[in-house]
Amino acid sequence: MAHDTHREVIVRYLNKKLASLIPAMSHELAACFEQYWGVDTQNWKDIVVFDDMMKVVARASNRVFNKEVCRNETFFYHDVRVAQYIAINAFLIRAAPPLIRSAFARLLRIPLKYHHYRCSQYLLPIVKQRLADIGRKRQDENFVYEEPNEFLSWIVSDAYARKDPLDLDPTMITYRMLVMNFAAIYPSSITITNVLLNLFSSAPDKGFVEGIREEATRILAEGNGMFTKAGLDKMVRTDSAIRESMRLSSLTSKALDRTIVAKEGLTMEDGVFLPQGTKVGTALYSIHRDESFYTNANEYDAFRFSRPLEEAKQDLSVIEAAPALGEMPQNAPLTLTSDIFLEFGHGRHACPGRFFASVQLKLLIASLVLDYDVKPLATRPENTWVADYGFPPHKATLQVRRRKTQGNF
Repeated sequence: MAHDTHREVIVRYLNKKLASLIPAMSHELAACFEQYWGVDTQNWKDIVVFDDMMKVVARASNRVFNKEVCRNETFFYHDVRVAQYIAINAFLIRAAPPLIRSAFARLLRIPLKYHHYRCSQYLLPIVKQRLADIGRKRQDENFVYEEPNEFLSWIVSDAYARKDPLDLDPTMITYRMLVMNFAAIYPSSITITNVLLNLFSSAPDKGFVEGIREEATRILAEGNGMFTKAGLDKMVRTDSAIRESMRLSSLTSKALDRTIVAKEGLTMEDGVFLPQGTKVGTALYSIHRDESFYTNANEYDAFRFSRPLEEAKQDLSVIEAAPALGEMPQNAPLTLTSDIFLEFGHGRHACPGRFFASVQLKLLIASLVLDYDVKPLATRPENTWVADYGFPPHKATLQVRRRKTQGNF
């Protein structure tokens, strides 16, 4: 089996070190909002939700990936565009007629290659230095060097452990870092945009925003002004609000795409025969809105999954086992996949970065509601569906204002 570097580093390093990364991400998120949304406590400011969330997610992610480029605005300009062009190009290439697909792909790569090159100008020298420092430390026990607690150092350490020349190539590592940026930035930016539009278009008397703010304030106080992994596990309302948004405003209409590879094909339990090469998938959109699985399935209920937990006085750490087929515990946390919640995939190929995404998104929402007021929307701007993909309105705006009493974390 081929070595999957990204999955390996995520599972072996990122997921195991999440607790130690929370303070840095919290600090970066607070700095992001202060820079992009301002500190004016008197006047409302119009912000473009998707644009700002792309910048915030990019910075918070790179605080974990490599803090040396974390606040480099030029790097982020091109980094965000790499993520956008990868997503757009993938869709356009798939939609193109097979006869022209190859030539069309080469044409589409031109702007992507330019932004990739510009990102590499900043990232490649850092990669080379990290390779030199970590390599020297492995050879010279007297060399004093403390490896940064970051994704770049982990991917370099993994490369040295494997001793594969390709894995140790600085250009390859730079490429892998940019792929990781795409995986972290684009889906999470869409997700958090949907969360905010769903949350702030809900009727204020439902108490969703105030409930999340009360929860964040309480957890922050329990942590002596700091968020911790144990504290985030107690943020059941915030977790539920994100999961419910992912259920209702999914990124795609289908999931678990597979191709039948067996030469003899596959016969389903109901007798349907699928020959080799057949492409199959699962109707994610329909499952997520099925009334037999979710009551009032077409309604955004931010606390759908948190009410049972609060009634039982439990936190998210108690939910570990995957549910049986066709079942989903009513207190399910964001990271728990099943055959009726497929936004992160399901089974052994489920997204390994979902634990990082969960922590990041909860910290982002906590930072937002603690430090800012947001005017409720009269109606929820509609998402746009293009083929199998759902996109939030990229120009939708919110009005925000700095709160006079902030979270101060």
